[in-house]
Amino acid sequence: MIKGSFRTSCSIAVATALIAGCGMMKSRDERAGGMAAARSSQATVTTVGDVLAMGGRQVTAAEARELFNGASWSGVTNQGGAYTVQTKGSGKYTGTATTKDGSKANFEGDWWIDNEGRHCSSNAGQTAQPRTECYYYFRTGDRSSPDYYMSESSASQSRVVPRRIMR
Repeated sequence: MIKGSFRTSCSIAVATALIAGCGMMKSRDERAGGMAAARSSQATVTTVGDVLAMGGRQVTAAEARELFNGASWSGVTNQGGAYTVQTKGSGKYTGTATTKDGSKANFEGDWWIDNEGRHCSSNAGQTAQPRTECYYYFRTGDRSSPDYYMSESSASQSRVVPRRIMR
């Protein structure tokens, strides 16, 4: 596990709102009414059980390391702002957040894959609410066109959120 400090040029309020918003929130695609038409099957997927019923499976620790090393993704925070995150092979991540009023902030922290295969990140350090978050990832589709889902738990009734992960 890689540990370290979270450094940010944004205010504590923006950093706290950003971090709180980066967990189990609706992505930009969800707020716009679902993923692209080619991925319309995701609209009916709300739980881990739904993913498994579609023939999906949990991403293994080895797959997660490969998936997140050098990946990027973006979304919308619960407060209506937007964020973009890029992971580095060194176990660090960087990102940019924009609040609803247009204020921008850069942030960075640590990421790792734990023994259960969960993608974890830490903002420990200079925020009002330091925390570590870990999420399970599930995949449907084939390797050339996968759909990814994030969940706080691997239990079948647990809520999933679609995630577009780009390499």
